[in-house]
Amino acid sequence: MKKIIFKFLFLHFFLCFAFVALGKDVFTLAQCKNSISSNIVMGRSYSSNGSISLSNMNNSVIGLCISGKVVKNDKDFFVRILLKDKTGNKYLVMESYDEINDSSSFKFDNFCEETALLPIITPDSLMIFVYHAEFQLDKITYTSNDDKFVFNPTNYQSLRKDLKKEQVKIKTEKINTYNKKNKKLWFAGVTDMSMTDFSTRMRQLGLSDSQNTGGLEYYIGGVFEMGSPIFRGPPNYSPYVKNFDWRDRHGRNWMTSVKNQGGSNYCSAFSSVAVLESLVKLYFNTDSDLDLSEQEAARCNAWQAPSVYYTGMEMHYPIDYIVENGLCDESSYPFFDANTPDCIRDQVVPIYTAQPGGLRNYINDWDSIKYEIINHGPLISGYYMCHSNDTIPYFAHAMALVGYGQIQVGDKYSVNNNGIFYETDSIDFHDERIGQTYWIFKDSYYGQHEWEHDGYMYLIFNNHNMMIPPCTFELPIMLWGLNNYNIICEDRDGDGYYFWGLDPKPSSCPYWVPNNPDGDDSDPQKGALNNYGYADRIGQLLSTYTILNTTNYNDDRGLSSNIVVSNGGVMNITSEVVMANCKIFVMSGGTLIIDGGRLLHADIELEPSSSLIIKNNGLVHMKPGVTFIAPIGAYVTVESGEIS
Repeated sequence: MKKIIFKFLFLHFFLCFAFVALGKDVFTLAQCKNSISSNIVMGRSYSSNGSISLSNMNNSVIGLCISGKVVKNDKDFFVRILLKDKTGNKYLVMESYDEINDSSSFKFDNFCEETALLPIITPDSLMIFVYHAEFQLDKITYTSNDDKFVFNPTNYQSLRKDLKKEQVKIKTEKINTYNKKNKKLWFAGVTDMSMTDFSTRMRQLGLSDSQNTGGLEYYIGGVFEMGSPIFRGPPNYSPYVKNFDWRDRHGRNWMTSVKNQGGSNYCSAFSSVAVLESLVKLYFNTDSDLDLSEQEAARCNAWQAPSVYYTGMEMHYPIDYIVENGLCDESSYPFFDANTPDCIRDQVVPIYTAQPGGLRNYINDWDSIKYEIINHGPLISGYYMCHSNDTIPYFAHAMALVGYGQIQVGDKYSVNNNGIFYETDSIDFHDERIGQTYWIFKDSYYGQHEWEHDGYMYLIFNNHNMMIPPCTFELPIMLWGLNNYNIICEDRDGDGYYFWGLDPKPSSCPYWVPNNPDGDDSDPQKGALNNYGYADRIGQLLSTYTILNTTNYNDDRGLSSNIVVSNGGVMNITSEVVMANCKIFVMSGGTLIIDGGRLLHADIELEPSSSLIIKNNGLVHMKPGVTFIAPIGAYVTVESGEIS
């Protein structure tokens, strides 16, 4: 008889939750025939963080929701309500920020997210986080069950997942509508991260309970902006090449496959290992997709706090350990997605080990970072999270910095989200993001589905303080069983220039190989690379080039030679030309035209009777410390554009 009653009770429990999961409103409380709903009238308002004790609720609950109102005081507002149970577990009741609700005020009735479906828990408190808003809590409604039966956890998890997916779909639709309306450059979708429970995804993102994600857990593609645009400075017209990516250099991908940190907070270990793996490939000029141990980097360093799995570790701990001890291979010491405080490195017999020669200093200005990426490979970096008007960050998430790009007029960004195609509008001349650098990061997370992002993120930092100052490892790299004689020295494109990796020419190269490596060993028209990331064109004069007739510069390039525009000569720039420690001399009777193009890091000397014409929104951006001077008798015409 007892067994029959148990099955009857479970059936009611199953049907009530199935009804909720399939119902139209997926943010409402589960109602069940065997359950009892109770209300607690509150009538409290909050303009900052707070908490409400629920210790007097001695009954176990299977659901909890809230009713009230939010009035935002700033676009950068944020409200989050968490339910904490007696064992310390936390469940998301409600959160709101501009991307999912941009109304000036809004009401919510019987609203709940993770608390619409709960295991049988005993509540402890409501945790309230409010920023730039007024939060009014009118009522708490909870559902208890006097029968206190044990339900099938498999069915509960299945129903919870179905409900969660419907909730996430609604949120992503709101975010994508908001992004389209506000001309954002990124797209949201149902990702594995957004489908995880609140506590897990906050660990993956490296954030605390009180921090706003801005929708980052829904990111599937495009360029995500970190921080408010109020921090955005003038475009960084640097002398460096505007796009550089170690996933596509010399026609090859120098990054190893993306790994997944799971529910751990080992991002600092994963980012350090990702950079070391890439540097091994670059140092030995090999395509081998080696795999080093993140578990060793995470658990064998000086950070011994048992709660590191949940609280994370500072970046320098795994970095220092790797420099001092190196790492063994993944198969010998595999990753274990759980809190494992003990290091077992002395019990491991590795197949191979790798160790860098030291640590390069931390850097934090944009051009220096670009120089390091181009000349020394991927960097260890990531993001800090803080509110837009804060200067001190709260938490951080470490990733490997593998390259960068620049927002250009005419750019579009698109993504295929499970059969739905999203595309941004073209960047127009008036967009304030033109010239802004976005940074390419290899994350320690990837989606399981083709419409999710592939483990790489593209980030703009409107607040410079939000990028973790990058660092990297020093060469040489020591790999067990190999030495400098094993570095591959080759000329893949047959242009007479050789590539061998990042260090100076190794002893494995024949004596007659040029000392300067090939700037692009997949293009026979490109020779040595300069420090700004531009490859010299084969046959280009390296001292002074004289223009006698009309010469068009229709493709982006770097200049490392002086240019003399002689009498009757015309230099016509329609693309982006970056000058690297050289000058353009416009002689009497010569003409320099900037026709919709950009001449960056410029150093121009005009003679009397020479001409400079700027049209079609052309731009001349002078080299720092160099002033544009037009002598008497020179003709300068700015039809459309500027000299800055």
